[in-house]
Amino acid sequence: MSSAAQSGPLARTFGFAGGGSRPLTLRYYLLAAAALLAWWGPPRIIGVDASRTTESALKYDVDGAALLIIVSWGLICAVVFFSLINRRMQRKPVLSPRLTRGPLLVLFAYGALALLSALWAPSFLITILRSVQLLFAILLIALFHQESMECDAKVGPLRLFYGYCVARVANHLFFLLVSPRVVMVKENTRDRIGRLLGGGLFHRDYGAATTCVAIMTAHSLSQRIAAPTVGTWLTSNWMLFLTRIRGVILPTVPCEAYLLMRGRSRSLPLLVFGGLLSIAVYAALFPDAVSQFFEQYVLQKHRSLTTLSGRTFIWQYLLARFSDSPLFGFGFATGPRTLLLGHTTVIDAHNVWIEALLSLGLVGLSLLLSACSWGFLRALRMSRQTTDPDARLLAVWLLLLLSQSLTSTSIAMRSDELIILLTYISCGQLLARVPATPRSPSPLRPLPRRGM
Repeated sequence: MSSAAQSGPLARTFGFAGGGSRPLTLRYYLLAAAALLAWWGPPRIIGVDASRTTESALKYDVDGAALLIIVSWGLICAVVFFSLINRRMQRKPVLSPRLTRGPLLVLFAYGALALLSALWAPSFLITILRSVQLLFAILLIALFHQESMECDAKVGPLRLFYGYCVARVANHLFFLLVSPRVVMVKENTRDRIGRLLGGGLFHRDYGAATTCVAIMTAHSLSQRIAAPTVGTWLTSNWMLFLTRIRGVILPTVPCEAYLLMRGRSRSLPLLVFGGLLSIAVYAALFPDAVSQFFEQYVLQKHRSLTTLSGRTFIWQYLLARFSDSPLFGFGFATGPRTLLLGHTTVIDAHNVWIEALLSLGLVGLSLLLSACSWGFLRALRMSRQTTDPDARLLAVWLLLLLSQSLTSTSIAMRSDELIILLTYISCGQLLARVPATPRSPSPLRPLPRRGM
């Protein structure tokens, strides 16, 4: 059986089934460089008078990144939508693979930048992103559902992502239907709305988890499974923790789309190298712009302004307290959570590694890094053992969560959630649909005759 036949319809729709063997060409580096230039290059398109705003109002301007992300998501939504419609009608992709790879790569390039842009994105831009994200996730659900049916995958990385898309759509749809401005109010107001209307069922985090568990249970029963398998149980429980991450689907989809497009994970370091090379070239051509950028965002130590590297002032304060207990930390219950700086706690740093350093110390942080490294290598090994491109999703997801931890809280912040993720990866023989190699029966030896 060919590798294209083993891949699902999602890979065949975009024309990158079976794995690609060509290296990244110059046009891909140019696209990555164009994405980086679009981030720093264009002037600000919308101005806001900071002197007329309050602390709870909009403080940040919108730059060229808003145009880039809207155009990127528009292109990818159009490609997926027309490919889905045409595939239903004619059973073949509407666009050639070369035409679809351009928008996919631009989207992936912005997926990495989205981790940075989320630090100072204005409220109305977040509302636009969630609305477009809702439309894109609905289209993805149709493709993922059809792919899981054709591949006959009871459990697997694809089911994990499929269930997560369903959960996020249900969660976003609920809040968009309740009020268009719900996403712009404070967190405590959103919590009150969730508890008032759903009593916890439609909570902004756990409502999506409840929906996901219900979807996966119904899907398991529809496949005539008497009881949920170990993989389904692990996936459902991981969803309960995973839905605490809001908006993580934004950079996850470009990562998976890129790996599906290339067909092998070894191209990912090449793209990272291309992005770093583009930054170096841009810094050499425009040194004044780069220095001004770092002075404005990175080196700014004002408490009300989030920076490129995180909350720099809070980071310095928390790391100064690290010397009090460097080996074993202060523990999760006491210590760093009571280190107050005005109204600021360690959680306001939005950096998982700093929190782990203060809570677990160097010993615990080393164990955490070792476990994550083992899980990442295990996930990569699992992706090489099968021709299914969706098996790479676990490695990409773990890498994304660990990198996202530099600027925000994520699943890697709690030890029990990380254990569930690593357990899911360790069950790769079952969950990645890797066929077990049957053992050859040992040849029968003739019994010795009596009297000999």
